Amino acid sequence: VVVAAAAAAAAAAKRGARDHDPALVDHCPLQKHGLLTMESEAYYASVKLTRETLEGFDIVTTTRLGSDVPILYPAWGTYDFFAPRSTAPGVVVNGSRVMAAAAITNCGAKNGRMGVITELLAAGVSVHNYGRCLQLLTAEGTGGPLPPAAAAALTTGLLPLKATAPDGSKVGWVGQKMGVLPHYKFVLAFENSNVDDYVTEKIYHAWAAGSLPVYLGARNVRAFAPGGAGSYLDVADFADVAALAAELRRLDADEGAYAAYFAWKERPVVPAFARLLARTSDVHVACRLCHKAKELLDVELGG
Repeated sequence: VVVAAAAAAAAAAKRGARDHDPALVDHCPLQKHGLLTMESEAYYASVKLTRETLEGFDIVTTTRLGSDVPILYPAWGTYDFFAPRSTAPGVVVNGSRVMAAAAITNCGAKNGRMGVITELLAAGVSVHNYGRCLQLLTAEGTGGPLPPAAAAALTTGLLPLKATAPDGSKVGWVGQKMGVLPHYKFVLAFENSNVDDYVTEKIYHAWAAGSLPVYLGARNVRAFAPGGAGSYLDVADFADVAALAAELRRLDADEGAYAAYFAWKERPVVPAFARLLARTSDVHVACRLCHKAKELLDVELGG
């Protein structure tokens, strides 16, 4: 099985990749060709599940559940879904705790996420963004428990790829992000596009940080939530951003209402989520690709 792991390979397939792309030239008559990508089809239209865009591939592996071998971001052991609610001290600016954090660098996302954040700020929801977007709105008055590299990121717009932890060990970008998020009650888990099944690490990082995710993205995100409904807030469930902001302010002020969003962590994951991971992560994607290739060969050879 030859797997092309880039969206550009799909475009090549559309042009007749087996004739023009050396990576996809048949080495034997039974060879199978696969496409593997975890990117959003909103940015790479060439990976949409259509006959025209996927011509030339025998096996398609994307985040869409309708692909031949789905590959998803959530998996057992990858994220600590059951991390308890964070008790980390908040980041205080001008005497008030900053309510929410985000980590957004793509300022031109196709779902208008930066506009949502701007409206939240205007509605009185304080936000720190650890990315290149909205620096001027988040850089003033940093204080509290943040490590120097993280605090500096609010001004520079970028967490460094490597930093040094208090114990002297090296911490990568994800490690620094996970060190920052617990200091905020809410994490804005905003995808770069609203595509069904495209649920990335953002919402899982929020749960692992012990914070409450505020999600913007896939319409069917509930199917990807280990705690099901009541474990996150979905921007799509609110009439407008003003209504969302009012709910965030209410939860920020009501300890009992906020705590209720963490009750699911005392129970097993919901059955639908368990079935989803059983289908997509109990067996490694490489093994599932091989099983799919064997199925195709068995049909082709009559085995």
